[in-house]
Amino acid sequence: ITTTFTMAGDPERYKVGETTHDPKYDGLNKLSILGSAVAFSEDASTQCTYVIGNEDHTLGNCLRYTIMKDPRTEFCGYSIPHPSERKIHLRVQTKGKTMCNELLRTGLENMKVIGNHMLQVFEEQVISHREEDAAMKE
Repeated sequence: ITTTFTMAGDPERYKVGETTHDPKYDGLNKLSILGSAVAFSEDASTQCTYVIGNEDHTLGNCLRYTIMKDPRTEFCGYSIPHPSERKIHLRVQTKGKTMCNELLRTGLENMKVIGNHMLQVFEEQVISHREEDAAMKE
């Protein structure tokens, strides 16, 4: 396993190991609705299963958690259909007339906010630690 860590704007700043990539899930095929020939649309119902390509438990569990925190959610769970497939199935069921796509979008936006906060706190602590370390060496 290779581990790389850098701070300044490097897109691969947190790379651990090597992962496989399935090109059939690139671009518009990254997200689709299971059993539908139509890609992600605004017309999803109050219950549907999304297929998210080139993802695993890291995104699946985080997304499940953030969607379940929304009070409009009846159920949210994910599965990986087969260990050799690079995709997850995310099942979302809503309460009332809320559409699944709305909960998915909200969950993704909340994950982005959480991730940005975690990154900011982490980087502040790294800087603080470096300053303390430099002060101790003087």
